[in-house]
Amino acid sequence: MNYNVLEKSKPSILLGVIIEYLKKEETLATIFRNSSKVWSSKVALTFHEKNISYKELDEWSDSVAAFLFRNKIGNGMPVLVWLPRGIDLHVTILGIAKAGACYVPVDSDAPIERLRTISNDVKAVACFTEKLIELNCKILRPISQHTPFVENDVPITLNPDHRAYILYTSGTTGIPKGIPITHRQICHLIRAEQSIFQLLPNDKVYQGFSVSFDMWCEETWISYLVGAHLWIADAITAKSIAELTTVLENEKITILHAVPTLLANMENAVPSVRLVNSGGEACTPLVVRKWATKNRKLFNSYGPTETTVSASISELRNGDKISIGEVLPNYSMAIVDENFNPVPIGAEGELVISGIGVSLGYINWDALTKEKFIRKPSSLNMMLGERIYRSGDLVKMNNEGIVEFHGRTDDQVKLHGYRIELGEVEAKINLFDGIISAAVILKRNENERLVAFIQTEKSFVLDEVAIRQFLVNVLPSYMIPSDFIVMESLPILASGKINRKLLSSLDIKYTQQNIIDPLKLSDDTTVEQKVLYYLKQTFPNQNVLLAHDFFNDLGGDSLNAAVFVSEIRSSAKINNASFKDIYLHRPLYKLVECWEIIAEETKKVKEEFHPVSRLSYFICNAAQSISMLLIFGLFASQLFLPYLSYSYVFSTYKNHLYGISAAFFTFCLMIPFFFLLSIAIKWLVIGKMKEGDYPLWGSYYFRWWFVKKMQSLVSEGFISDTPLYPIYLRALGVKIGQNAQLSTIKIGAPDLVQLGDDVSTSSNVVLDNAYIENGL
Repeated sequence: MNYNVLEKSKPSILLGVIIEYLKKEETLATIFRNSSKVWSSKVALTFHEKNISYKELDEWSDSVAAFLFRNKIGNGMPVLVWLPRGIDLHVTILGIAKAGACYVPVDSDAPIERLRTISNDVKAVACFTEKLIELNCKILRPISQHTPFVENDVPITLNPDHRAYILYTSGTTGIPKGIPITHRQICHLIRAEQSIFQLLPNDKVYQGFSVSFDMWCEETWISYLVGAHLWIADAITAKSIAELTTVLENEKITILHAVPTLLANMENAVPSVRLVNSGGEACTPLVVRKWATKNRKLFNSYGPTETTVSASISELRNGDKISIGEVLPNYSMAIVDENFNPVPIGAEGELVISGIGVSLGYINWDALTKEKFIRKPSSLNMMLGERIYRSGDLVKMNNEGIVEFHGRTDDQVKLHGYRIELGEVEAKINLFDGIISAAVILKRNENERLVAFIQTEKSFVLDEVAIRQFLVNVLPSYMIPSDFIVMESLPILASGKINRKLLSSLDIKYTQQNIIDPLKLSDDTTVEQKVLYYLKQTFPNQNVLLAHDFFNDLGGDSLNAAVFVSEIRSSAKINNASFKDIYLHRPLYKLVECWEIIAEETKKVKEEFHPVSRLSYFICNAAQSISMLLIFGLFASQLFLPYLSYSYVFSTYKNHLYGISAAFFTFCLMIPFFFLLSIAIKWLVIGKMKEGDYPLWGSYYFRWWFVKKMQSLVSEGFISDTPLYPIYLRALGVKIGQNAQLSTIKIGAPDLVQLGDDVSTSSNVVLDNAYIENGL
């Protein structure tokens, strides 16, 4: 049975297609098991240099499932996952799903206090983590790959109506709220989206989202469904917008799920990417122009976590008006007024959603559940399902049936794809000593950022570093305001509520001490001065000190960092400055030290560069060309001299045995001859090499090149790892210690030997090191 997407009689109701085959009795575990049978040898996951096949991932996660089953953990029981990005994280979550338990992901960067809050709220039975912590549940370490397990310890039949995962989002009262999603719901979502995205087994998917963000499910579970290859980004790569383009190109990524902010800030669209799924926040025309091309599909997905990741998807093409799109199969949407009556076309209203993906409500939040998840009223009988979810999103439908996003009905905002309840941020700020009241807004300008307006006690001076350090321990980094503005009093409406619209419209003026004096950057400007200058450009209302941390103290985020590094490279001329440097070198004075070294090395290279004369270049080229005739001739002699010996002897004695013996004897003589020749050439042509700098294409360069090419004719493999090899090296002039002799060989590590006290590497590397250290 099908419904039209746009019902003419009730134009503000969007109805999806009812597809029965999506209502399967399956779980995440059964979907993955089917894939692992079909694509057992294919690479499932890549992290850094490690690849895991579908078969290996299946067996490894079975070990996790068996461990949980033996410990009687299953049947939808909540298990916290507080692990860093990597293969262990994916294996653990898949193992929890196979055990029939419910995974509760918490970002590894989240503070311990937030983990404890979630653990208490969900009544977790266990927590997988690498850290030493204390919780009111079992602490479990990640299961190693080759842990043995008994197949009977892995549950085969699981209940699709059990909870698959619980995601926690920001809460208005300062406490995060948990949203449970069943296996039936997430399995329906991944099959519904796959019917639109059409991923292929040979696709390579970039996995960059935090596990606590619901778009992680799109990246991961749809890939498992079709047998695609997931490339997992580490914590630094995932935040490095400036370097992401290079990563995607080098890894030949074909599928990219990302928030519009990231897509807009990437330097250029990657040719290898054939499909982009933009979601998490409102898409922009810039993103469409940049990513929707003839050879690439761009989708815009919309949906709250409460309705299982996404509820609608639209394919966007250049010039299209941006819309939340058509509802997914087995979903319905309507735009309603305060009485839940569909509004006419062109009127603004609240978007409500129904269908298979609507969650049962919030964990331990009965009042909020009753407010947001309601029984379907008679005015919305056309919608699928028995319950509807009030999204809180203000939208409008135009005459073409396009639904446009117009904001929120509450104080929830989205920043870089993360849902943030401003009330939760305010509640945490209000806990800081000396603060009377706080109001947090999302300031929308060239760089979206959270701004906190604060009223303090009289004579109290706000220490911004101190409050940031306080918030780091109680809030995720993306929820910490970038700016703190102290006011004598906060503007109040007649109702007694804070006038947020007035705060949003304020043109923030900063005190004179924070106004930046123009700095004329020159070759004499120090790296420290350049860094401070552009930091103050990035954080204009803050007193920037080198003792500060870019993120924790100044409130920076990945976008700030990308802009800052871009300025350092282009304007400050520190070309090798990297986005990763900001994460690795903290606080700022360590970053300055790092970039001072880079700048000094760059300057040294420029100073030491000497142009090469064209005459030297052509003379050296001519000498090399002539020498190649000799080198090629000697190389060819190794092939035809044994043959000539055979021919001569056979024609003289008419005996094949004599001919073969002569060829063999000639070949045996040639090996020591070339060893001796290489030694003689070295001493005759260049003598003892002296350390130093020599002109490129000069006479010394030519002699060095000629000796190297002559030595390449020697088959060192015949004598490597024998007592003859050190003798040959000494004859060339290599300095080898008195005890340089083969003492141990490590079985299982090819080519790894230990040569006495002075050398500990493979024989080939020994010769390379000898070249470097002794000028050979």
